[in-house]
Amino acid sequence: MGEIMLTTKEAAMRLGLSPSTLNKARVGGTGPQIPHVLLGGSVRYKASDLDAFIEAHRVQPERPVE
Repeated sequence: MGEIMLTTKEAAMRLGLSPSTLNKARVGGTGPQIPHVLLGGSVRYKASDLDAFIEAHRVQPERPVE
C-alpha cells in the first residue's frame, strides 16, 4: 500500500490540533470529521486524508474591491 499512516498524536500535530480534539471528533461526531482506519484497535490516519482535509478547508483571502 505504501501510504503513510499516522497516529492520533502525529495527525493532531500535522493539523495543529490537540489529540483530544481528534478523539472527541471521532467518537462524538463533532469537530473535524476526518476518515480514519482501525488497525487492531489502534486508530491511524492516512497522511493523504489529512492533506485533503487541510486543502478542503483552505480559505482564500478576499481581494479588496477597487
